[in-house]
Amino acid sequence: MIDDSVTVTVGVLSFHTSKETKAILNAVEELGHDTEWLRPENTSVSIVDGSVVLEPDVDVIANRMLLSNTEQPCEELGLANTFAQLVPTLNEPAAVLTAIHKLSTATALATDDVRTPNVTLALSNEALNAARDRYGEEAVYKTAIGTHGGGTWKVGADEPVNARVGNRYAFLQELVEQKEVRHRDLRVYVVEGDDGWFVLEVNPTAGFKGLYEATGVSPAPHIAKLAIERAGGQVDDERVAELVSVLDDSRPTAQPVQRTAAETEPAIVGYIEEVVLAGTSGSKTVLAKSDTGATRTSIDTGLAADIGAGPIKSITRVRSGSSKTAKSRPVVDVVVGVGGTQHTVTASVEDRSHMDYPVLLGRDILGNYRVDVSRRVDGDAAETAETEEEE
Repeated sequence: MIDDSVTVTVGVLSFHTSKETKAILNAVEELGHDTEWLRPENTSVSIVDGSVVLEPDVDVIANRMLLSNTEQPCEELGLANTFAQLVPTLNEPAAVLTAIHKLSTATALATDDVRTPNVTLALSNEALNAARDRYGEEAVYKTAIGTHGGGTWKVGADEPVNARVGNRYAFLQELVEQKEVRHRDLRVYVVEGDDGWFVLEVNPTAGFKGLYEATGVSPAPHIAKLAIERAGGQVDDERVAELVSVLDDSRPTAQPVQRTAAETEPAIVGYIEEVVLAGTSGSKTVLAKSDTGATRTSIDTGLAADIGAGPIKSITRVRSGSSKTAKSRPVVDVVVGVGGTQHTVTASVEDRSHMDYPVLLGRDILGNYRVDVSRRVDGDAAETAETEEEE
């Protein structure tokens, strides 16, 4: 019989809404304990007369901060480190710092004799390009921090690379050849079995969906159990075993009430806006035109060459203006910075030398903003009419 006289409050630190966060919160409640979802809407830290107060008040924190696609991950990692000094924390900031940085991860694995692909990160362009010959005809070039394939390219032997892509360091990595098989990442997990630890992926906020679909086991109840026990609470192991068969991602009671539309209006972007484009060879600040009629962002061929946008991922067919015929255009990965926020998009490439602006912002970026057509950084300059739509 479990003594359930001690009820603890488990806080899940997560600024994004995910199945995993919901599942952990729901599992904690099913195990008879209280929950708080630590989000911008409800979280604060105060120091008053030497005493530190965290609101909401929790006994333990499960850290699920998604940092790899954040413009300034150190800011949020600093928050997690602040909270970790106040209450016990799962997914400690030091471990997260290793996991979000690809080279830091590779170093940790290599020093423990876990095989990893060969890599080189250099702090200058010259040093990084000097190491290019080590990697053969084709190599992988990626940012040290990134997620979902953003900031990852395959580069040839004669393609120059930069030590930074935008504001993030980048490195060269050995291309692991797969004969007659499409190159891809395999996402796996770290689990403990009878034969010890098996390293399958280093990821501070790994998803549960793939593991659940493959095994029928949800990790959420086990994470909930660990958090509760770390805070001094007790758990019925039989109840944990019952809960693992379901990935309960229904709305938890701890989910804060969403702000009204008036309180969460999107940021404003101008009709003509200054943006920063980054590719494998560098970055450039240019003027861009906002076009809510365009499905995809489009960049000029010369600009794409200057920053090293690519490689070509596919070909898309685009119809411009009143034209009844569509033209084929290559589609490449590019990082577009708008007002300090970075967007990794697959942009189409075309000759825009006859247009007024080298970049056309499409709905893939503008969907995050409200467009103010009266705002333009170039004044009231005359311009060439244009609009385009993918078929």
